[in-house]
Amino acid sequence: MNIKHIYNSDKFFILGIGGSGMSSIAKFLIESGMNVKGYDQRKSQITTQLLKLGVEINNNTEISIPDGSIVLTSSAIDSQHDLINKSKENKLEILDRPDFLSKLTQNIDTIGVAGSHGKTSTSALLSHIYSYNKIDYSHIYGGITPFSGLGGHYGSADKLILETDEAFKTFQNFELKDLILTNIDDDHLDHYGSFENMLGAFEKLVEKTSTSPILNNDDTSLNSIASKVDSVTYGSGKDCIFQYKNINSFRYNKKDYILPANIPSKHFTMNAIAAIANANMNGVEIEQSLESISTFSGVKRRSELIGIKNGIKIYDDYGHHPTEMDAIIQSLKYISEGSLFVVFQPHRYTRTEQLFDRFIPALENAHKSFILDIYSAGEEPIPGVSTKILLDKYGISNVSYINSSRLIPGIISQEAQKGDVVLTLGAGDVTLLGKKIMDAIDD
Repeated sequence: MNIKHIYNSDKFFILGIGGSGMSSIAKFLIESGMNVKGYDQRKSQITTQLLKLGVEINNNTEISIPDGSIVLTSSAIDSQHDLINKSKENKLEILDRPDFLSKLTQNIDTIGVAGSHGKTSTSALLSHIYSYNKIDYSHIYGGITPFSGLGGHYGSADKLILETDEAFKTFQNFELKDLILTNIDDDHLDHYGSFENMLGAFEKLVEKTSTSPILNNDDTSLNSIASKVDSVTYGSGKDCIFQYKNINSFRYNKKDYILPANIPSKHFTMNAIAAIANANMNGVEIEQSLESISTFSGVKRRSELIGIKNGIKIYDDYGHHPTEMDAIIQSLKYISEGSLFVVFQPHRYTRTEQLFDRFIPALENAHKSFILDIYSAGEEPIPGVSTKILLDKYGISNVSYINSSRLIPGIISQEAQKGDVVLTLGAGDVTLLGKKIMDAIDD
């Protein structure tokens, strides 16, 4: 795979390079031998890692973008951003992330991992399986793992594992050889207009895939799709090719296999089965995949254990859709010896307005939940949509509004006891609270 040949340039300038998706592309490009520079408005752990890889990063808009550069933009960058306008004036080629990835998939055999939930974890796990078994596939996914660091890698074997994102209709022009599809849920409807439109986009993705797609048959929508196409199914049903038995086992070809339960939950096991199915399709024996999984320590911000203090376990998770929230809360209740405390930060005003009534049942399942103000992610506020206003409609005794995240470490340190579990939950800066909670718990 010759990146310079595909894009007619060996110079790339990435706007929003500190984001999870764009930073993975940056790492992929730098490993492929390209000259990579970028802009982000703030320094972060991610930009620090990129600097160590040799990526030049600026935090102001007064910089000059080298002539001949391909300018890559993330969805977080406004179309009227100063650097986009400057690029247009200098007649530089501008590609958004979907167009960049679409072009890539048209030039290399691509294993796509799609779905409303679980695609980052599944992409990372699948990449780990191949890497552990000395198969050097490239990969691009929006997460950080101990085995790979940032979720981008340029491999020597001519195949790409790609987290195939439905947000902003990113995947609509992808050309995929293989496909794992984990589930379809009602997220990103602000871009699709309706669930039916989004379902149609996933169906087109399945139709365009060259080989038999791997589909989660427990998902109602995917069950319907699987009945119409030649597919490899996984799920709880006895008619599934890969049958989920429990959180530690599955059946394939009339043989039972035991999974190393690094993260004891059904959703992790289902993701693992999907990854095993794809690896099996591409020549990796199931026993080899199982050995690989036993060494997989997870993805940052996906059921991530931040630490243990005085017998209290603190976890952090990116989940911000009710389905994701319920899955991680149920999983941690399963392993908790005591009570489960959840600190949740809603993500985006549009999502909160659409789904707030579905947040409540998930949060009620904890011993006690605390909801912070909405993390805007760049959206303008919507009148009448705030955590306090919406929560006041319910009056749930074990779900409370907290008007400042600074109060949380003190509250948790007073209430949590040995054997309890604390979960910080959401896609925003709630992730910063875990270590602060640990510091606040008395020795």
